[in-house]
Amino acid sequence: MPTAQNFGDGLRTSGIGHFCFRVDDVDAVLAELNRRDVPTFVPLGSYPDAGVRLCFIRDNNGNLIEFVTSL
Repeated sequence: MPTAQNFGDGLRTSGIGHFCFRVDDVDAVLAELNRRDVPTFVPLGSYPDAGVRLCFIRDNNGNLIEFVTSL
């Protein structure tokens, strides 16, 4: 199966599109992942209407992983 090249492709992929971890501090989690050379797939963003701040990475198998913090 081809690897998703962007967020829209990732959401349209059949099967498990992505999974999510709720974390205490998404900024700190992403900073540590980037420090370990894990690239950001969808940059950090705040969504006040939804009450969350989130980002996505892609693992070495192409799976999308979301990290989210409540605002």
